[in-house]
Amino acid sequence: MLTGSFTFSTQTIIKPIFNGFLLGIALKQSIYNNNFILFCLLVIPHGIFEISTIIIAGAAGFKIPYEIVRYLAGKKEQPLTSLYNF
Repeated sequence: MLTGSFTFSTQTIIKPIFNGFLLGIALKQSIYNNNFILFCLLVIPHGIFEISTIIIAGAAGFKIPYEIVRYLAGKKEQPLTSLYNF
């Protein structure tokens, strides 16, 4: 999703939609085959770490193009600056 910053956030939008689509298909199949509890046992522990990673990568995938556009519009002096000025 961080590579979406090079394509002006298109990948940052498409990848979570695609992942949600695949997860929805897997959920539907697990309900259809009466394996919902197994599905939850397999997905929930994996999702704890993955959701936080998706949020961080998605934020970077949106923030970097936003800052570049602000620079090109003349609203910033530097395209990418540090969050903290030490």
